[in-house]
Amino acid sequence: MNYTCKVKIADSEQAKTRVFVIDAMSYTEAEMRITQELEGEGEIVIDSIVRTKVSDILHSEYHDWYKAKVEIESDGKTFSSIVLIQANTIEKSLEMLLELYKDTTLFYSVVKLEKTSIEQVFEYEEEEVCV
Repeated sequence: MNYTCKVKIADSEQAKTRVFVIDAMSYTEAEMRITQELEGEGEIVIDSIVRTKVSDILHSEYHDWYKAKVEIESDGKTFSSIVLIQANTIEKSLEMLLELYKDTTLFYSVVKLEKTSIEQVFEYEEEEVCV
């Protein structure tokens, strides 16, 4: 599961709200992980943690994040899918999204594609997963 965390970080004179997406199993774990990830950046105040439905996350070397809503038709039913895309332009994010769906045999349409205020997405690393 993914959670969107809005966090205020007080560094020197001002506090600014930053947005992160973090992979966690619960709200409590999301709070713990975001606190660990931002350790050393200043005083951290978590404004909100909201469960976020994300189907895919496409990483790249760029810093901006885009969110796409894709509708997929299967057996006469329509399903929505949310994809987070790290890209430098909206055109590049669309290119990456189309690459993701290029081999699908289902009918799909990109309903919405927009730039977000997300600064970073923290997914589980191999060594973080407990077995």
